[in-house]
This record gives sequence, structure tokens and C-alpha cells, in this order.
Amino acid sequence: MVLPRSAGLFASDGLSTWPLPVAWPAGLGEVVASALGERVIVRVLLPTNDPAVWSCAIWTTDGSAAGTTLATTIATRAGVLRQVVFADRIWFGAFESAGQEVLWESDGSAEGTMPHRRGMSRPPAGPFDLDVAGVQLFVIGANQLWIADGRGRYEFVANVPCVSGALSVGIGERLVIAPWGYAILWCTDGSPAGTRVVPAAARRYPDDQFLALGARRALFAGVPAGGYPQPWVTDGTPGGTSRFATLTTWTR
Repeated sequence: MVLPRSAGLFASDGLSTWPLPVAWPAGLGEVVASALGERVIVRVLLPTNDPAVWSCAIWTTDGSAAGTTLATTIATRAGVLRQVVFADRIWFGAFESAGQEVLWESDGSAEGTMPHRRGMSRPPAGPFDLDVAGVQLFVIGANQLWIADGRGRYEFVANVPCVSGALSVGIGERLVIAPWGYAILWCTDGSPAGTRVVPAAARRYPDDQFLALGARRALFAGVPAGGYPQPWVTDGTPGGTSRFATLTTWTR
């Protein structure tokens, strides 16, 4: 097990933890990691002289000092932490040379880290969020929903109100979406006809994460008018969205 921390990379066998003796940048900002096969891909985000732009170093490690290397360094927007694993790569948002945030992919190597342009009619403008459901990668942002299959197909699905991204969770082949700043839920199967608002008796509580319950349902906090946030469950359909308990107090 590899544990990225602000002080560096650590390895663990479940009983003890030890630091990996590798070069690690000073002034560390944020760290996000994903397992990719037998290796872990680590993105290290560091502030620069421009407060809107961070340096993004991509490391790959197998848990040993000899197997830990810096693949490449690119520029990204401050606060871009979300990354997902899809089609044997990690996917994330970062800047291209023109200064626009676009979708990037990486297999942990310098030559395998690049903007994803294959088959794109045009890149979606960032900022955006990413998630995976079934065999599709979803790109959510700029009031648009896009999908990619990781092999060249990349297409627009629908207009969804999500100026700066969204919370989301994959349940089976569907993705449930809670756009930032909007107290509504959307559900999509990756098709225009299958992308719709999920009617519910309560709005989503702002800024709370979804929790996947198995492969077909998700838990979220809903707020009835004038009441406390309550635990709700959804499968992405109107009939499958309901409150399952009643709370009389709430502490964040």
C-alpha cells in the first residue's frame, strides 16, 4: 500500500508504515492518488507565483524507492484535485498551452500523459468534474455533459445546469449528478434521451457528498422545506428516490 502525504510518500504493509526515500518537492500544496494496476499514480499540486495556476507533478510508484519516479510536470488550475481511473489510465483536468482547462489522460509515463483529443469535436471548457459509470467516462461542467469511451469516442450528451462542475456518483450504468449551486438531482445513462431531472420531495443539501450503497443506489442528504437535512436514497429514478429515516437534529 502506498500512502501519499504532504511530507512525502509512505509505504505500508498494513501493520507498519515507513517513508520512501525519494526526492519530494518542498512547499507541497495538495496530493491525490489512484491505483492503476500494480502501481499508484500520484499527482502533486504545488502553488506558483500565479495564484490561479498550480504546478502538477505526476509521479508513479510501485511502493519501492527504486520504483518511484517523476513522470512529468504540467500546469493546472488551483484546486483541481478530482481524478478518476478509466480505460487503464487516470483522467483529470489541466491546462493546455493556450491556457484553457481540458481533459487529460495519463498512464504514469511522460509519453503517456497528454490532453485527450482523439475523436473530439471540440474540447469542453473547464472547470469541470469527472466520474465513471458503467463503461463511460463523464465530463461535467460549463453547463454541459459529455462522455468519452477512452478509445476515441468523445461526444456531447446534453445541457445540464452546472457552471462549475458537480457532485456525482455512479450507480450501475447510470450517473446521478448534483450540480454545484443547484438544489436538484440529475440522472444520465450517457444518452440525450436518458438524461433527466430526478423529481424528489426534498432538495439536495449543498456541498454534501453522495455515498454509493452497493451497485444500484446512492445515499444523499435532502432538506424538506423548513426542516432538517434528512437521509435519502436514490437509484436515479423518481420511484426509487425516497427518504428512509427521520432526523430531529443535524450537526455538520
